[in-house]
Amino acid sequence: MRNKKTPHKIILNSDVLSFSVKVIDDMLGLKSASNAVYSDRTIVCHLLNAASAKTSISNVSDLCELAPSEGTIRYRFRNIELNELKQSLNETLQIHAPKIIPRKQIDLAIDYHNNPFYGVEKNDGDTIKTQPKQGTSRFFAYATIYVILKNKRFTLAIKPIRKGNSLKDTVDFLIKEIEKAGFKIKTLFLDREFYNVKVINYLMKRNTSFIMPVVKRGSSGGIRELLIGKKSYSTYYIMRSKEDEATFQVNVAVKYSKGKYGRSGAKHFGYAVNNVDIDVKKNI
Repeated sequence: MRNKKTPHKIILNSDVLSFSVKVIDDMLGLKSASNAVYSDRTIVCHLLNAASAKTSISNVSDLCELAPSEGTIRYRFRNIELNELKQSLNETLQIHAPKIIPRKQIDLAIDYHNNPFYGVEKNDGDTIKTQPKQGTSRFFAYATIYVILKNKRFTLAIKPIRKGNSLKDTVDFLIKEIEKAGFKIKTLFLDREFYNVKVINYLMKRNTSFIMPVVKRGSSGGIRELLIGKKSYSTYYIMRSKEDEATFQVNVAVKYSKGKYGRSGAKHFGYAVNNVDIDVKKNI
């Protein structure tokens, strides 16, 4: 006799919204007075609206007639401190993660994020200055560490990056957060922004398996001299900074456009690699 399959539970948009509001409300701990004009749920929904639309709370206030004003939102958050919020957020992420992520060595990725900032900085150091893009040179920066499971991204920890924060310390913080939650790294994939001597030496000292894109700097020399040839290959490279140097494996992948997208010829991609067993000629 055939066993009947257990039907999958249907998750509605309202279920996702209710769960998200509860989690964020518990994390923020607003606890506004019962006679407040706008409930905590309304405030949190306002944040979710802005986040899902990738816009500002000010824009949501302008577009939604019954929404609280930007000033009201900021007033309700006046007593929230950034470091406490970061800790609460990471604890919340790690509470829910073990329910769906297996407790074994897993592939993890660290991403670097820049959100453009167009206003006047209230607290010195809240934003970082980079090359101008999207009409500004000021950005709110942060890094996340996450796992991809069943084609879904699950963020496990986040760290704001303020002026003066080092990328090595940022990576160290994120790794320690996921280790504290009981997760172990199989291979760590990092954004190109983390390609520097201190980060690479830190990861190699930990004996962490990692892969990250190399970055071409300057108009000649350096890593550019490796990005040549007709075939993919592996080699070693010494990267130097003013204070230190790092020696590491570089995998150079050669891809041929073959007329795709109106391009032809070879394209070279370089990756800093440590403790990863890859046949570069077959798998990159």
